Formats: sequence, C-alpha cells, structure tokens
Amino acid sequence: MSPDARWALDDRLAEAADCIAEAQEHGSLSRYAGVIKQLPALLRQHGLGQTLAYCTMRGGGREASPYHLIYFQIARRLSQIWPLTDRDLLTHLTRTDSREYLQMAEEARLFTLALYDVVEDQEYAAYDEEER
Repeated sequence: MSPDARWALDDRLAEAADCIAEAQEHGSLSRYAGVIKQLPALLRQHGLGQTLAYCTMRGGGREASPYHLIYFQIARRLSQIWPLTDRDLLTHLTRTDSREYLQMAEEARLFTLALYDVVEDQEYAAYDEEER
C-alpha cells in the first residue's frame, strides 16, 4: 500500500470514528449502525446517486433520522475533497461529469466501508466487555 493510500485510509477511519461519535450524540447509534451495515451493498447495487436519494427519502427531512445523518456525513466527506458547485450533493452529482462522479462514488464507497469497520469494532468491543 502506498504512503498516500495509507494516509487516506487513516484519514477515513479517523473521520469515521468522529461520525460514530456524532451518531452517539444524536442518541441513535443502534439504528445508525443498522443503516451503515446496509450502505456498502446499496452503493454496489444502486450507485451513489440512488443511494443518496434513498437516504434522503428515508430521512424525510428529520434531523434525528440516521439516514439524514449519514447523508450529511457522506456529503461533508465528499465536499472536503471536491468543492461542490451546488449547495446539495445530489444536485451536484447530476451536474458533474462522469469522471468526477465515479471518483466521488469510489470515495463514498471507501468512506462507508470505514464507517462499517468502526461500527463493527465498537460492537465487537461491547460484546467482548459483556463476556468478561
């Protein structure tokens, strides 16, 4: 693994841990974890745009919804790398070229896998403590 790739992985994992802490603050960690576990398959089967549209629809504009929070976290992550020309990520995705769309989709996939890893690690740690 190249140093740049290693840095990107560490950066994604650190941001993913911050996102999990943010979900804990919202008080919906178990529902959030359930949604996170669905995301890699949703992205693979339906792509970035459809997955984000699904999160928007399921979130229903409710800030307490884990779908709303995840949409916001993915949008925040992508906007750190690519400046969004529109205020909304979905609108930006419909207006961007295919090369940038594919790059954003890959970053979103890698970021959701980092979220998945952090959720799994926390669940395993909680299970391990229960066993002691």
